[in-house]
Amino acid sequence: MTKMHVQAQVLENLHLKLTVDGHDYELDHDLPDSSYQPQATTPGGALLVGLAGCKLMVAQTYLRGRKIEGVDVSLELEADFERDDQGQRKLQADVKLNIEGDLTDKQRENLQRYVESQCAVEQILLSDSNQIQTHYKFN
Repeated sequence: MTKMHVQAQVLENLHLKLTVDGHDYELDHDLPDSSYQPQATTPGGALLVGLAGCKLMVAQTYLRGRKIEGVDVSLELEADFERDDQGQRKLQADVKLNIEGDLTDKQRENLQRYVESQCAVEQILLSDSNQIQTHYKFN
């Protein structure tokens, strides 16, 4: 099991500073009917960053683990966050992994299978057994 620790605080408006296992990140969102300019991506954007990063890291792990050199991997991701007819939030994501370099047909097939089976972020997003418990502490 991988445990992570996140601490977060509000800097101003919806601008947040988060620390994840000692690494600093910022999230922000525009304010309706305001001239406020966000300083960072939204929480949804951070979710997509996690998905894109996972896919790329897994592909790179496959290539490095098999000592396949001269292959460059990049990624494009387009996503829509929407609600269905029952008001449930949905994510529709289209991920394009761009692989440049010489790979055999077998290496291509294995790379695809590896990325599809090893991206933990995608598996978590698609799982129906996730649980989140929120506890409130009022001082």
